[in-house]
Amino acid sequence: MIGSNPNDLVKVLRGGGLMCRTGILLIPTHILGRETSIAAEYNLDSLDYVSWKEKYLLPGGRFLGLNSEKLLGDMDRLLQEPSHTDALLIYNLDLALAYLSYRERNSFWRFMRTNFRKRPKSLVLALPSTATKLLPYDEERVIWYKEGRLAIFEEFGRAT
Repeated sequence: MIGSNPNDLVKVLRGGGLMCRTGILLIPTHILGRETSIAAEYNLDSLDYVSWKEKYLLPGGRFLGLNSEKLLGDMDRLLQEPSHTDALLIYNLDLALAYLSYRERNSFWRFMRTNFRKRPKSLVLALPSTATKLLPYDEERVIWYKEGRLAIFEEFGRAT
């Protein structure tokens, strides 16, 4: 199942029709590392989740004790921070999602689609296109797709 293109995703998230303005942008592995350029192309702020989260490690600490509740709290906190645009692209989130159990990951995705309301900006979660096991599962993924919340970035042949 292939999603929409990034232009359509950003329009859906900024369009005002969704209660929860969250989406997923799949990025091919050969383009990983260029997320800030991709974000700029669509007038999105960008943030490396891993670099941001490292600031909260205790000196000498190696573990974050991450769970879905803490990850949701992080998403909320990041959307409250001042920015230049009305949307934020977060990348390197796949590492945190991989840490969650199947049940926690499923809960995270459902909450992001149904209960992550009234945030000051839209949220685009960038994930490697090969990280299919980290995406919403089964019927949840179908809903994200049908609502236009799931897009794939294609370097060539995309509409601008």
